[in-house]
Amino acid sequence: MVKRRYQAQADCNEPVKNYCEAETAVMQAHAEQLWKVRRELLKRQSALLAARKELRSAEELEHSLQKQLNELETSFAQEELVRILVERRCARNPLRLANAMAGLPYLTARVSYDRCSKIECNVWPKFDFQVFQKIESIWNLRERYLDLSIVELYRQEIKKLPRTTRRNKSENPLRKRLAENFGCLKSAIERGFELGIDPDRMPFIILSTFDKNREAPTTALTRTLAASERID
Repeated sequence: MVKRRYQAQADCNEPVKNYCEAETAVMQAHAEQLWKVRRELLKRQSALLAARKELRSAEELEHSLQKQLNELETSFAQEELVRILVERRCARNPLRLANAMAGLPYLTARVSYDRCSKIECNVWPKFDFQVFQKIESIWNLRERYLDLSIVELYRQEIKKLPRTTRRNKSENPLRKRLAENFGCLKSAIERGFELGIDPDRMPFIILSTFDKNREAPTTALTRTLAASERID
């Protein structure tokens, strides 16, 4: 249909040129020539209308088929994504999920994942995901420290984080994020327990609420209280 539409567009060029030429001829013709020129104009107009009709028909059918194709591609991509999530191949890992989605809808999610996983990603892991990983890893320690509350467990583990990075001895951004905003993190943990969240989902809720708390408007009072909760 794309080929038909291109051909229909090309087939309009000559009729348009001929019709414009006949219009000009009508304005230039003498009275005794006018009837012949007008007859030719009508003839060329008929040819132009037929060419434009074919072009509209080709465009409408191409648009209809493209819409159907888009719907099929979307359906296929959704089914593939659900399948690979059910397999837990990409569970809780944005990079794996991105690798599975990259080739859709031209490849299956599994083929896309297998191929893209072999390509090194220089911008991974993102800092926000590193924050999530640390929140999740501390949450998973709760069975080992039954004598500590969850809030105190987080306080303990965040204190253990190195203050500087190994590579260039600069300030550790992960410790800085969690330590300086511990009040927001504490509130997020408490909110998760208030909601009665399933334990497997708790790290996601903690991170989500933590980010919302950090971005919330502040006052002198809330800033002072937050400062009192910081981990040195």
